Amino acid sequence: MYKTTVLLISLITILLSSCQEPEPPSSSSPAQPYVNQINTKFNSDEIQCLLNQYQARTYHEEGPVVFRVIRDTEAYRSFFACKSGTTLQQINFTNSSLLVGMNSGSAHPTPISIRKMAQSLIKDKNGDYTLRVTVTGKKTMPEVIGGEWFAFTFLVPKMDSDSNVTLEMRYEYD
Repeated sequence: MYKTTVLLISLITILLSSCQEPEPPSSSSPAQPYVNQINTKFNSDEIQCLLNQYQARTYHEEGPVVFRVIRDTEAYRSFFACKSGTTLQQINFTNSSLLVGMNSGSAHPTPISIRKMAQSLIKDKNGDYTLRVTVTGKKTMPEVIGGEWFAFTFLVPKMDSDSNVTLEMRYEYD
């Protein structure tokens, strides 16, 4: 009887301790940046590289969104030239092109608390492209410029050097 009671109390203690709600994340932890990646997956060093460029205002004058069509390894390394030792994902640029962009932090307000990003690539009859990126989140206050940082990538089949790619940004607000 004593053994059964001790066992029962031990089981109740274990069950009660496992039912406790987890502690909420610390408010001092930084918000995770929103990066939408299609047909590619950047590592945390590459994402941090882009975020560092944003924080250093490297492309502030290009705002509101920095956008590149990367067709070769040299341009790829140049755009991701951050700290030494950053290992870049291997991309075969003989077969692929990389479309990459990020919020530069300038110009008009962009969403905050981003909950969704969608990308679509449209080719016209002349062989030119439009990359349509839709960012969905909450509306910033009118006096806040730049909104929340975000980035997007899209690894696509090789694009000719004479093909133009136009970026079309759309913002949807909850």
